[in-house]
Amino acid sequence: MPTTYPAITDAGRLDRRITLQLKSTTDNEYGEPIVTWTDVAEVWAEVRPLRGIERVQAAQLVAAVDTIFVIRYRDDLALAPGTHRIRYQNRTYNVEAVLEVGRREAWQLEAAWADAPTAGTQARRVGAIP
Repeated sequence: MPTTYPAITDAGRLDRRITLQLKSTTDNEYGEPIVTWTDVAEVWAEVRPLRGIERVQAAQLVAAVDTIFVIRYRDDLALAPGTHRIRYQNRTYNVEAVLEVGRREAWQLEAAWADAPTAGTQARRVGAIP
């Protein structure tokens, strides 16, 4: 079961700026879906990278969650896995779970790094013989 963290008591912990994005899908002239992402909010967050053992445990429960973002609760955001993602330090994270912390004190966003190399892939040097 996912672990929720204590409610935000110290605003100083919200020391990282993240951008929340919303997914929208439209069809092109051939009927193919075109996915676009729109910035919906730029907020202060606490960023909690998970340790290796937690990644393994999280991967058994939800997707490969490797980072937890905690933001203040907002009524104007209807956050949902699959429809939102996070941009942080030039990386994209897919929101895998959204948990309410306390009584509308904070949102805990469990996310997986979308741009991470997939398992089984290997880096190759440019000019290397395959």
